[in-house]
Amino acid sequence: MAEKELQQKMGIDMKSVEQRVFTHPSGDVLTVARMDISNDDVDMKMLTIQLMNPKKMADFGNAMKKPSSPRSMNNPSSPPKHIQAWVDSWADMGMYLPDKEQVEFLHANLTDVGPELEAAVSHKNPDVRQRAAYVVAEIGPDAQNLGKSLFDQLKKEQEQLVQIYLIDALAAIRFKNNEVLEFLEAKYASLNDENVPPTMFSGGKYSEVDEKINLAGALYVLADDDSREKLLRFRNSLATSSD
Repeated sequence: MAEKELQQKMGIDMKSVEQRVFTHPSGDVLTVARMDISNDDVDMKMLTIQLMNPKKMADFGNAMKKPSSPRSMNNPSSPPKHIQAWVDSWADMGMYLPDKEQVEFLHANLTDVGPELEAAVSHKNPDVRQRAAYVVAEIGPDAQNLGKSLFDQLKKEQEQLVQIYLIDALAAIRFKNNEVLEFLEAKYASLNDENVPPTMFSGGKYSEVDEKINLAGALYVLADDDSREKLLRFRNSLATSSD
């Protein structure tokens, strides 16, 4: 009744609604709906297609629930159960990243949740690895103890986007030694610096110059003053070529 009253107030007439629902054994639900909407000026036909998995949405919602008492840990050696639920949920976040509340809680309890974050950095799922690196970067220098795990993963990481997040995290926590700097310098030198954007057939990958720009930023933070001049020249050369 309320819906009809609202339509009348807006001067809208919904002539017909057709909806079909298709359910996959995995739990995925595909809903296809057609609506004919009109008023004095408009006659519009709308087709909506929606794909969802109610079970995954419920699991994700439970995983993302804010802990009732973040600081109350009776046993510091045993992190709260929801931490692993958070980590597991990072595999199904699509384009999103862990929110500020998660980062702040993990930061505040870093000593207790360190093992879970360390394991997440090398998780079998690249989406989890990416978000773990993001969280570490957001925490910053307080997470420097995780630097070795980040670097060990970077040396074997195959996913370009995860590499970028791992490098950002190393710079954010200020983790460096001779091996780290040599590795980043070698990778920087190996990348093409031609300002050529990726094509529509690149599969969503970044161009090499984008990777090089990211590396330049990380090296500028980690390297000594003498090494920064060439990074500035690289940045300036890109600015000149884009004019």
